[in-house]
Amino acid sequence: MKTRFFFLIFSALIGITLMAVLVYGRFLREERLINIDAQLRNTASALLDSELGTLRQIDFDRIEEILSEELGEDRIGKLFVIRNQKGEILFESTSAKLLPVMEIPRAPIWLTLSVKGKYVRILNLQLPRIPDRTLQVGLVLDDHLIYPPYWSRPSYILMAFAFVVGIVATLFLRLILMHPMNELSKFVTATTQKLSSSNEIPSLPKTIFPHYFFGKVALRSKDEFLLLLEGLDTLISKINKNYQITKIGTYQMAHEVKTPLTILRIEIEEAQSKKQISTNLADNLRKELDKVSELVSAFLSWAELENSNRVKNLYANHISKIVSEVITRLSINYPGQIQLVSSEDFFVISAPQHLELILQNLILNALIYSGRRSQVLIHFWKHKIEIQDHGQGIPQSVIDNLGTPFNRGLSEKEKHNGNGLGLAWVTSVCKLYNWKLNIQTGQRGTKVSIIFPEETST
Repeated sequence: MKTRFFFLIFSALIGITLMAVLVYGRFLREERLINIDAQLRNTASALLDSELGTLRQIDFDRIEEILSEELGEDRIGKLFVIRNQKGEILFESTSAKLLPVMEIPRAPIWLTLSVKGKYVRILNLQLPRIPDRTLQVGLVLDDHLIYPPYWSRPSYILMAFAFVVGIVATLFLRLILMHPMNELSKFVTATTQKLSSSNEIPSLPKTIFPHYFFGKVALRSKDEFLLLLEGLDTLISKINKNYQITKIGTYQMAHEVKTPLTILRIEIEEAQSKKQISTNLADNLRKELDKVSELVSAFLSWAELENSNRVKNLYANHISKIVSEVITRLSINYPGQIQLVSSEDFFVISAPQHLELILQNLILNALIYSGRRSQVLIHFWKHKIEIQDHGQGIPQSVIDNLGTPFNRGLSEKEKHNGNGLGLAWVTSVCKLYNWKLNIQTGQRGTKVSIIFPEETST
């Protein structure tokens, strides 16, 4: 956008400059022609009022004297011709002899000729006291004085100057006009990147608003961009407020659900003891209550983790030890399906339960969605760990909402529905410790990698 804006403003400035030069040149030419006509008119009036207007006998020397007496230096560059009714030349000044005077008509009053690169302007007037005679007064100039060539050395210098001024002006205008837009672009980019580690959207910085850059004068009138910024700032405030309300309400609601679950469990035990329900039904009810209770507890734990700003009780954990414990525990239900391909031990600074939790979630997901006979491969070295499966991949809808609770996919082989909190846990833990989570998924499987900060040591 900045490049398009630069070329747009630059083209406009150059176009305006060239147009101004052309218009100004045309204006100067018109003004010069007006001055020429005024000179010829004044010269002719002076001669008509002189002895020349009544001189019936043509005397070359006397006419030259009259011209010199009446005009003085003003006769320089002008031509004078006196012709009879037949068009015959009775008198012509020295300057007129350089032109084909016989080809110059006696009408109309004003004539413009171009002869041998010369601009000739002629005024034809009849002598009032000698009607059969015509006085022709003319001015001879070089064509380039009236029609200056546009493609000349001065023109090139002017165009070069306009080009340099256009570039400087364009850069300055781009800096002034695009500054708020650049700040808004930086804000949106930075905010988008930080959303993975922050749930609230930060307010718009003051540097985005035009009045911060242009001064208080900009506050007197609100243009479309300022109205857009104010609307965006209001929208961000409302989103953050609604998020806080929803977060607090959801957290409290989950707490409130635990109480009726406890009461239901007691009621089931009492009904079973009184033989009001069968043992089989009581067991099924308890299982369903356990699922709901487990889900609520998992959600509350995730919410507490999501709202944590820092972690207490940090330890330097051996990655090899944590991985080994998780593999041993999961191999009971998935024997022979977990394979440790390569390992190079290093430390990870975290709460042990958090590191163990995300590894267990990732490996368990890989096992569930890969099928019973598929292998899950684990690599860890330096400050990175990779978990790779050969399942059908994670749906794009899950990837797009990564970190959102109850965001889950469906295993086609086992029709296993999770509670959608596993990846939410993983995302929240990585966000809490600034661990980098990468997911590459496709029809041939998924590879999840976590890159730990450089503070870990091998």
